[in-house]
Amino acid sequence: MTNTKSNQRCAVITGCTGSLGGHLARRLMEDGWRVVGVARRTDPELEKLEPFRGVAIDLGTLEAKNSLFDLLKTENPALFVHAAVHYGNPRVLDRNLPEIETMFRVNAHSAFLAFAEYCEAGPMEQFCTFVPINSDAIFHTTATNAAYAASKAALRVLAAGLAERCKTSNGCVATLALGPLADHSKTSQLKALAEKRGISMEALTAEYMRRSNPFLVIEELIDLEACYRCIETIVDLGAMANGMVCRLDGGSAGALI
Repeated sequence: MTNTKSNQRCAVITGCTGSLGGHLARRLMEDGWRVVGVARRTDPELEKLEPFRGVAIDLGTLEAKNSLFDLLKTENPALFVHAAVHYGNPRVLDRNLPEIETMFRVNAHSAFLAFAEYCEAGPMEQFCTFVPINSDAIFHTTATNAAYAASKAALRVLAAGLAERCKTSNGCVATLALGPLADHSKTSQLKALAEKRGISMEALTAEYMRRSNPFLVIEELIDLEACYRCIETIVDLGAMANGMVCRLDGGSAGALI
């Protein structure tokens, strides 16, 4: 999916201030893409890079859908990655409707509605692949992450319906479902705990993975570069990827669901 200077494509990424969104932005630029990063607050480190442009949009607001749609119309991206995520406070989520509404807007509704409107607004100048990032939480819900898992389940169902709309547009939607990522925060915490307990990082990570989800069939955190390579494949497939679900979540794909 490498571009040349004479054929530079644009990618719009929500959640660019996160570990995954930031990694995807950097790798895309290394491969010759022009990246527009969407977040509540732009990343000053990414802003120093070329060709990157940060756009401040709070996806948790009612106005976010229109702002994101306008951005898609202006940029005409070849790739739209929805990596923004809102976990909320599990201690109050079950009795805090405004917080749940914000979570659903950030995790599902704003990006879905913007791309759906973009597909229906008229002929798209170039083919666009929409990749919503999902989570294995939809398969392994707990009392503390139920609201978050519900928002991700909503995103999955909305993406399935959106694929039907994409049949008559110049775009496609393909879901990337992820498990526990090797982001900086998680690896730093595990490293500090491993040193405190006097065991190897590998042994502690394997223990963490087993405790977090006994159904995982891997013992390492999912590398961010692996996520990028999955998106590369999705983009290269073009329209053939419409409706696809790529599971890089550490679970056995042999399950019925």
